Amino acid sequence: MPNSPTYYPIGIPGPTGATGATGAAGATGATGAAGATGATGAAGAAGATGATGATGASATAIEQTATGQATLPRSRVSSAAVATGAQNFRATYFTADKSITAASVRMIVGGTASIAPTLQRIGLYSVDASDNLTLIASTPNDTGLFLVASTANTKAFSVSVAITAGTRYALAVLIDAPATAASFTGIIAAGGAPSAAELFLAPKIAGFAAAQADLPATLTAAAQSATAQMFYAVLEP
Repeated sequence: MPNSPTYYPIGIPGPTGATGATGAAGATGATGAAGATGATGAAGAAGATGATGATGASATAIEQTATGQATLPRSRVSSAAVATGAQNFRATYFTADKSITAASVRMIVGGTASIAPTLQRIGLYSVDASDNLTLIASTPNDTGLFLVASTANTKAFSVSVAITAGTRYALAVLIDAPATAASFTGIIAAGGAPSAAELFLAPKIAGFAAAQADLPATLTAAAQSATAQMFYAVLEP
């Protein structure tokens, strides 16, 4: 007879063994989706405004001498042949850039000097809204002026006159010299008659009146005609 299996009785379980060592960390999981962007915070207060820089000299200011008021920008003078002619009233209109009390006027003789003049005067005129002229200051007759070419001549007004910045004026010269009347420095507009016509449009820049025995006390715009010639002169205190 075959051997029968031997059966042993089940013993009582032994005590629990010690905890084993911690296993290695698992791989890091994938990064989660980014959260929604938060609302923009309120803007901070504006910083204080910096100090204003110094004002630079204007182009107009540097065209004037330190004390005087010129009829034309001095850097634009380009001719020494601004003619007068016997008994020709020539006026150059300008707007004053400064307020001064004008006591004298300076003009520069161009390439031609006066010969045997009998009358030589300079006048300052106020200009109304219609370009009519009223004499407000003038020099007395001086036949000793303008006798040397390329020379500056200064002559005092009989009475000083206040001029006001922003106000229009006209400076005129009148010479009666049967032989030769002086020419002056200034500007002669290129283009002939069309350019003269442009200068004569209101507000006028230049005007001309023939057959004047002396500086007129008044002269209407209608009594003048067009000219392309403008002379440089400076009013001085």
